Amino acid sequence: MLFMGAVPKSAKRVFNGIMFDVYQWEQKQFDGSYSTFEKATRLYSVNVIAVLNGKIIVTKETQPGIKSHYWLPGGRCDRGEKPLSAAKRELFEETGLKSKDWELLGFDDMNPWHIDWKGYWFVARECAGKLKGQNDSSEKVVPVAVNFDRFIEIANKLFSGNPRFILDGAVQSRAARAALRKRILG
Repeated sequence: MLFMGAVPKSAKRVFNGIMFDVYQWEQKQFDGSYSTFEKATRLYSVNVIAVLNGKIIVTKETQPGIKSHYWLPGGRCDRGEKPLSAAKRELFEETGLKSKDWELLGFDDMNPWHIDWKGYWFVARECAGKLKGQNDSSEKVVPVAVNFDRFIEIANKLFSGNPRFILDGAVQSRAARAALRKRILG
């Protein structure tokens, strides 16, 4: 059954996982019968477009069982952690950078019908610190500074079908690209 919206208070948690919880509840149908509805919740995630000396920081990431790929500094929120706090933590953990100039670009409901999971997108301008990667048992992260045009190339591959509002037509339109450049780089 599809369900779009928040998990109702009457729902029972039937699975309690590390990142996902699953809830079920009985929902009255139009004909008076009842059906079991189900929705998963996931810890929210954050992604940061970090600006250091006029360049955008992307990460080259390697994780067990996943081919090396480019992404942005970020990760999941810890339980009870606010998205901005998670973004600041993830930026520092993965790049060694901090910023005092933060802007929320927006968020995506990643799959509102089946999963309560939001992805928050931030810009961190005027970053400072020593750029360094992160190596631990779950991932190897190498931060790389790229110019805006290279960022657009990488983002166009990464964000296809996902948070397209980040690109906002910047791949096809010079005006949209200029507006996005100004919004990110200031």
